Amino acid sequence: MSSTIKMIALLRELKKEMNGAVTGGMQQRGLNYALNYGVSIPTIRDIAEKYAPDAELAKLLIRQDVRELKIAAVYVANPQKIDRSEFLLWKDNLKTVELLDHATLFLFVELPFWNEIVKEWFDSSDPFYIHGALNISGKILKSEQIGMDKMSEILEKAVSAIEKNPDVPSRPCIYFFTSFAGTSPVNSGKLKSVLEKWKLSDNLVDLANEVSAFID
Repeated sequence: MSSTIKMIALLRELKKEMNGAVTGGMQQRGLNYALNYGVSIPTIRDIAEKYAPDAELAKLLIRQDVRELKIAAVYVANPQKIDRSEFLLWKDNLKTVELLDHATLFLFVELPFWNEIVKEWFDSSDPFYIHGALNISGKILKSEQIGMDKMSEILEKAVSAIEKNPDVPSRPCIYFFTSFAGTSPVNSGKLKSVLEKWKLSDNLVDLANEVSAFID
């Protein structure tokens, strides 16, 4: 069965679950796609996983400007088949924060070169990509895959990126910092030192207080 035929079958299943009221709410929050059927995330994931893993189908899905197909691509993809060159296809098709969250937390974090992505995105001046780097780093910290030296390096990069770009949304910052604080009492202490400094900054005091509320 060709990837196109599989995509049509997958879309047919998704359209059965469409919800117009949800679609309208998403548009108000800026989640704009050419087509959006308002299907819930658990439903998209359940349907997509019936087609997984399928690297070719995932590449076809991520190219479509249909919300449900783009999100489904994340759960159809085979991370072992995504190299640095193919990763650019995924990066170029991240059009919304919703899709960024799914791709970073459930696919990019599984790539063997995740650390290269994190470094590149923390060095970016675009809050969108810094958001993605925080997601990947936070998930890696929760999985306890790295040592203390690497944790400290990631904290340093994250802090520098946020200080240079204080418009980064608070949600991924809170996710990353609570993940970091949860790795050890020593790391929690390091983070608290950063937050105390930020509380003296007009640009970062609000974020520092938000994060503190979660880790204190």
